[in-house]
Amino acid sequence: MHADSTSNTAAVSSAGLVNPRALAEGIGVTVEQLSRYMDIPMQSLTKQVRLSSPKVQTRLVDVKAILTRVRPWFNSDLEAWAWYVGKPIPSLNGLTAAETIKLYGNDGVSAVQDFITSKELGGFE
Repeated sequence: MHADSTSNTAAVSSAGLVNPRALAEGIGVTVEQLSRYMDIPMQSLTKQVRLSSPKVQTRLVDVKAILTRVRPWFNSDLEAWAWYVGKPIPSLNGLTAAETIKLYGNDGVSAVQDFITSKELGGFE
């Protein structure tokens, strides 16, 4: 695992597509775990035709951006992932970042990004 793999460009192809396998390996999880917590069918992360769809790529880019932003708060990429999937956020009704995005889609992404911005500016949970 790289020191800061979530921001590592190895997860992005020359065509600008996020490679879920490279992202998962950089974090220290499986593609199956990405699929489960990103609410994207496994086939969409493993079949090239589906992988390049705007919906799938948007979600991959959003989650990668969130993990990159919170990575400095933790000692490893895996710890940042553990926060994403397991830490309830009081200001998001006690949902985790992953749950918020699953339930609310793009609005959930915005809510999580707003929470991160608030924390970066010195706000509290």
